[in-house]
Amino acid sequence: MLPPSDRSAPRQYPPGKSGQDCRTDSGEGASLTIEERRQVAERWIAVAPPGLRVIVHVGPTCLQDCRALAEHAQLSGADSIACMAPYCFKPAGVAELEEWCA
Repeated sequence: MLPPSDRSAPRQYPPGKSGQDCRTDSGEGASLTIEERRQVAERWIAVAPPGLRVIVHVGPTCLQDCRALAEHAQLSGADSIACMAPYCFKPAGVAELEEWCA
């Protein structure tokens, strides 16, 4: 299992914060495989303190992988997802970006 440990989720956000994007301890999320990213999300969801909304980042540049991660996040109990536009072959405008995110 990859980070975060059982202790890292609660310690990475200040008291009173209502949501947190799940992440690894050293920020290597973009370099993880899809399965590793699923494991990180599952661990965050499992160890998040009551009341902390878990936000799973699902934004690799492959739309199929992004959709698979979003579906996994939903089925795993994440409160929301975050996604960014691909940085290679960027959408040409707002309409293409909206279509990619749909």
